[in-house]
Parts: sequence; C-alpha cells; structure tokens
Amino acid sequence: MIYFKKIANYILSRYKSIVVILLLINFFIISASVYKDSITWDEVCYIGMGKYIVETGNFRTDGSITHGTLSYYINSLFLYFADVPNEIIAKESCWDRGKELLFKSKNPVWLLFIIRLPLILLSALLGFYVFKWAKELYGIKAGLFALFFYSISPNIIATAKLALTDFSFVCFSFISMYYFWKFCSKATAFNLIVVGFVTGLAFITKVTAIYLVPVYIILGVIFIERIFSERLIDMALIFSIAFLVVFAAYGFKIQTISNALPDYYSVRAHEEIANRISSNEVEKLAYFIIDRVPLPAATYFAMIGDVAFHSFRGFNGYFFGEILEPESKPFYYFFGVMLLKTPIPTLIIIILSIIFFNKLRHNKLRNEIFLIAPIIMFFVPFIFNKVSYDLRHILTIYPFMFVFMSKITNFNLEKGFLRYFIAILLVWNIASSISIYPYYTAYFNELITPKEGYKYLSGDNIDLGQDLIRLKNYLDVNGIVKINLSFHGGIDPKYYGIEYDYMPTACFSPVNKDYKPYAANCRESFTEDCSKRKGIVAISVTNLQNRFLKNTSCFNWLRNYEPVSRLGYSIFVYNITG
Repeated sequence: MIYFKKIANYILSRYKSIVVILLLINFFIISASVYKDSITWDEVCYIGMGKYIVETGNFRTDGSITHGTLSYYINSLFLYFADVPNEIIAKESCWDRGKELLFKSKNPVWLLFIIRLPLILLSALLGFYVFKWAKELYGIKAGLFALFFYSISPNIIATAKLALTDFSFVCFSFISMYYFWKFCSKATAFNLIVVGFVTGLAFITKVTAIYLVPVYIILGVIFIERIFSERLIDMALIFSIAFLVVFAAYGFKIQTISNALPDYYSVRAHEEIANRISSNEVEKLAYFIIDRVPLPAATYFAMIGDVAFHSFRGFNGYFFGEILEPESKPFYYFFGVMLLKTPIPTLIIIILSIIFFNKLRHNKLRNEIFLIAPIIMFFVPFIFNKVSYDLRHILTIYPFMFVFMSKITNFNLEKGFLRYFIAILLVWNIASSISIYPYYTAYFNELITPKEGYKYLSGDNIDLGQDLIRLKNYLDVNGIVKINLSFHGGIDPKYYGIEYDYMPTACFSPVNKDYKPYAANCRESFTEDCSKRKGIVAISVTNLQNRFLKNTSCFNWLRNYEPVSRLGYSIFVYNITG
C-alpha cells in the first residue's frame, strides 16, 4: 500500500510530464498505424479540396455540399509545402483531383500521410482539453485518468488518423462545449467571444454540429449566471459570432441556394420539391426560397438540405448477420455497436460511474449536466437516423464519456480490492488497444474479437477500403500477378498496381464497372454477375456481406470456403481450386 501511494504521489507531482507523454503516445500510435493504410473511400474526394476552395473561391463542389469546409482547410495545411501542380488542384471534380493529386506524386504514401497529419495533431489538441476539463471538474488524478483512456482509445485512433470530416467535428464540438461551460460560470466578454468563435468552427465541420444549438439554449437559459434578459442577449451574441465564422468560411458570399448548389444538386432539389410537395402554394414558396432569396453562406444552408435529403432516404445497414432496410434499423442498433467496439474496461468504468453517480458527482450538479446533455443530444438523434450506421457518427460522445467516467478516481482507493480492480482494468485497456495495432478501424472488443467482427457489423465499422496496400504486398510476396476482386472503396485498385478481373461491388462505388457520375446507374436496372470464380479471389468484407449489392445473395457461394488470408480484417483472400 505504501509503495502504491509513492507511485501515485510521484505521478501527481509530475502530472504535466505525464500529460505530454500520453499525448505523444497518442500521436505516435496514430502515425505508425495509418502510414500503410491506403486512401479510404471519402478521402479520395476530400484531399486537396481545401486548397482548391482557397485558390478558386468555388464552393459549388460535391464535398462542400456534403460537409463543412473546415476539415478540408485543415487537411490541406501541409500541401502548401509540397510540390503540387496547379493544374491538378484546379480540377473541378473532387474525385479526379484526389486521384491525380495522390498518384501523380513521387511518393503517394508520404503525401497521403502529410495530408492526414493535421488531423493527427488535432487529436493531441482534443486530448489536452479532455484532460483539462476532467482536471477542473474532478482533480488532477481524474484528468490523467480521462486522458489515459482517450489516448489509447481504438475508436479515437481509428477516426483521428484519416483525412475525413468526423474528427474535426468531434474535436471542436467538445471544445466548444467546454468553453460554453466556462462562460456559463463566468459570463465575461472574452469568454463569450471564445465560445462563439469555437462554436462557429464546430458548425463548419459537420451539419450535426447544429445539435449544439438546443443544448446551448436550454443550458444557457438555465445556467448562465446573469439575469434572464441578459442571458437571452448572450445567447444571441454567441450565435451571431458563430454564424460570422460560418459566413467567413464560405467567403462572405451572399447568393441563392440554387446558385450555391452544383448543377446536378440544383436539378435534384427542384425535382424533390415537385415530387414531395402536393400543395401548389407551398411548392411555389419553396421554389421562391431556393431560387430568389439571397442568403449569406448559402452553401451552408444547401448542405443542411442535402444532409436532410439523405437522412430521409436512408441507406441499407447490417447488424448481426442481417441486411437492414432503412426503415428496419432497430432502436438499439448503436447500443450494440458501442457494446462491440468499445473496450470492455471502458464500458465497466462507465457503468460504475453511473451506478455510483450520487457518491462521485461534482458538488455542483450543473457541472455534470454539461457533460450529460451533449452525450444525449449527440446520441439520441442517431438512433432514428436512417443513414448513420458507423460508430464514427456517434464518436462525439466519447470525449464527454471519458471526462464523465474519470470521477471514478475520487473513490477511496485505499481499499485493496478496488485499487487492484482499477489497476487490472487499466492494464486490460492497454492490452485491448495494443492487440489490434495497426488495424484500429477493425477494432472489436473481446466479446467477439476482430476476426469475427464482419459477422456482426459492416461498412465503416470495419471496412473503409483501407487495405489495398496490404493486398498489393500480399500479391507481391506470393508472386500473384492477377486476381478476381470485389473491392468496396472509392479508388480503382489499379492505382496501387493491382491487376484484377472485376467482381460486383456497390453501384455507387467509382470502382463499379458501370459507374456513372452521381451514381446515376444505381437508378437503372442491371444484373450483377455473381457467378462463381476460380483461382485467387479477394473481396472486401462489406461486399462479402452483400450489403450494398442489388443481388443480396451475390456472394453467398463464398461462404462455403475459408479465406487463406485476412488482410487488415477488411479484405479476405480465397484460393478457389474447384
């Protein structure tokens, strides 16, 4: 017991050094694990887009309509130090731009890494704020505890290592809530400006940042330490500053929504109005709003409409071996995802924090509410969302949970059993994270293990198209020249030097041999060639599950065979001899 106290006291006395060490561990794990990942589906379109927007001022692009611009600006930071031909950056098609940017470079692996690097550095920023908030609520021990679980979290690592939009949103939504909590406790002009600015940054990462609005309104009206009328003024000022940031991010442009949309999206918006609105008067009003009313940052409002459109239509999902139609997504789906993809020690500590909430909570209950409210707000809507099936869509709640559960350190650890139990959980958490290195995208906890993960979940929960480099290395080592391949991704495997005979993949994948711009072929009738193949067959697990194929039994014949290799858990290789 004395030895344990000495270790604890030494750590607390050197806590600043421990913080730096944990953040460096996070940085090096992410950097080392991502270096050999091939470019993932959406990254093909996203890389270089920030540089394109800055240099052309054109926001009428695919990426600008699907997500906010901040992530694109961030992932383009180091491109200004790379030798990138202007004619490539100037390409209007994000898919063409991304492919040429990467594969016309001298070292595609290194270029992709420096594009991802700003997001990796952002992980350190978020980790610092996780420590900071936990420390201010529950003390230094809690801050280090929260940062420990954050730094080696497989799901944080899996998301922070890619040049997508999700992690920027996770980062700035958490930081904005931290500063909003600070402002509610001390309503100074400086705190108001900071929270408004950071909230604006969150708004220009993903549309889901608008869920901050009801959280702010409810908590602000109740908890800002000023008279009621001043609270309303404060809220108005915060949102005004936030929108000014949004307006600046979109070049201070004022235009109609129709003019802000790429031509295809504008046509589709008019078609949707005609198809879905039965009242002539309402239809005319809708046309008037999108065609005649100039708006500041119109692209941002167009983006909200596009996300709403996809959320209404939905996508097929996959859960415990069954393909889900959008209408049949069970309400408990994301509870199941978290149960399978969150380290068990983390789940245990979260449960203990809830069970012993009254004993461990902050002496001011309002401080707990600033952690609980965003967890609810960023989780519940996704229960009913028909598009979201991937854990990265609810990853926002994890930093809040790390802070929330750090209160467990305020238990009386003098009791031997509890002290050793917590120590076992810490070691277990380390082992669970290290065991999946470097394949963090495919992390599953010990309830099923990563090898069996494809039987339970699909898509980005395991397969982002990240393992083409590993497939190429496998073919080279084994002297295999050509294969049969069904690849789920946004880049033709030939860019990585893989020669293959095409096998069916999702109609909306650019790899699909019948692909047309904006996946127009998905609305056409065609028959997939699901015939059996002989020789070496490689297939992405998402396609093995038939999730996005029109023929939902297309690859059932492969279930009679065992793969000879599993590459990063997302590509299975078979040797079919008969």
